[in-house]
Amino acid sequence: MYDNIIPLILQGTFHLNETLTGAIMAADNVLAVFLLPLLGSLSDKADTRWGKRTPFIVVGTVLAVVLMMLLPHADKQEILCCLSSACFSC
Repeated sequence: MYDNIIPLILQGTFHLNETLTGAIMAADNVLAVFLLPLLGSLSDKADTRWGKRTPFIVVGTVLAVVLMMLLPHADKQEILCCLSSACFSC
């Protein structure tokens, strides 16, 4: 779903060309190359009463659910601006 919807939002709402849309979509895979080993290393070192992996699985699942619920609203530019300003405000 993500790989089909996000390029349409980027091209339709933000009027980005296909090259830039592809670069943004590729950035997801590039980040995964670095983040997956980093998070794996962190989870190997973690020692909680719930185990090594469970906290990472729970937090990742909650984040994924919340962000997937926001996905239908991402094509509304004003909502996206509000979310990005909330994340990057000083």
